[in-house]
Amino acid sequence: DGRYYIFDGQHRWESAKASAGAKWGKEIEALPCLVFNDLSFKDEAKGFLGANTERRAMYVAQQYNALIVAGDPMALKARELVQVAKREVAMGAGPKTISCISGIIRALRLDEAALRRVWPVICAVLEGRLFHERVVKGLFHLERRMPEGRSLSEPRFIERLLSVGAEAILRSIRDAVAIEGTASTRVV
Repeated sequence: DGRYYIFDGQHRWESAKASAGAKWGKEIEALPCLVFNDLSFKDEAKGFLGANTERRAMYVAQQYNALIVAGDPMALKARELVQVAKREVAMGAGPKTISCISGIIRALRLDEAALRRVWPVICAVLEGRLFHERVVKGLFHLERRMPEGRSLSEPRFIERLLSVGAEAILRSIRDAVAIEGTASTRVV
């Protein structure tokens, strides 16, 4: 009714109005907010600056969770892969977590078939270890460069990669990056 001004959350407000349409109060009963009374123009400006410049960036794991809730197709596919790996997405890296989810989603967008072919190999190589993004990128890149009809998922390649181990693979990636001076996918 013109009594309130939204200085952070306009997109949420517009989205709620658009999704609820004429059914406001049935589908969306409330939209959480903070209400400040009797703010001066100067105080409003300070509030606007605080809300739009001092906020902490959203962590990738939080973005991923939001994408899952929103039903994003690539995030849902990534969730399948995370489940196959028997891990969960988290901000910190660990032997039971994956923190490089944005790299996995990028790979899905780039070449889903290649990632799905090499995923069991990545999981085997990284089993019980940190799920290092460089190893994921490196093996994905190699899979995409395999001759037609060949795959890193063939038993002889799996055996070789497992015998070499994740640490040696990661060390060779680091060496290549140091020599080339870049971590592009060509190097990784």
